[in-house]
Amino acid sequence: MKKNKFLRLASFMLIACLATCCAVGGTFAKYVTSGEAADSARVAKWGVTVQAKVDTTVATLEIGGDAENEVKAVAPQVLLAPGTQINNLADFAISGTPEVAVNVSYVATLTLTGWAFGDPAEEYCPLVFNVNDDDYMIDGTNIKTVAELKTAVENAINALSANYAVSDTNLSDYAKAPIVSVSWAFAGEDAKDTALGNLATAPTMSLTITATVTQID
Repeated sequence: MKKNKFLRLASFMLIACLATCCAVGGTFAKYVTSGEAADSARVAKWGVTVQAKVDTTVATLEIGGDAENEVKAVAPQVLLAPGTQINNLADFAISGTPEVAVNVSYVATLTLTGWAFGDPAEEYCPLVFNVNDDDYMIDGTNIKTVAELKTAVENAINALSANYAVSDTNLSDYAKAPIVSVSWAFAGEDAKDTALGNLATAPTMSLTITATVTQID
């Protein structure tokens, strides 16, 4: 009899234990919310090139309307004389479609050597520089000396530096590059022109333009 009571008690406790486990399991259930986020990226394209052009065009003007009397100014020995014009000085091409905003900067160095004659030396430089359709020359008013001419031309070129926003258009289509030419009028001051041509060391002109493309914020 006692054994049966013990078995009943043991069975009851087992059932109670199982019920309690189920109850506890239900008690510790919790809210669960999950989510997932992901990002990916690639490096923005640069692809900018700055390439010097070596096909400088030398324009020769006819002297007296006779083609046989042209000044023969052909690269690599480019000559300056009354009636000549040299186009596309220090010419280059900028291209590319960068996916970032950029700054295009120009730094020009114009060297004018030996443009004087006589004793004491008298400066005389009849050259006319054209930068994007604006002329720069010694005119006795705004530009009086060779040094001032050098500075004026360099400043005009450097001023074309600019920032450009991101665009789907190639830089070659909208970045304003300098277009520079130099000319020497045929009808000028003959005596001074001749004096320059008779100098033992001929006067020279050279122009260097450095173009740099840099990413900006």
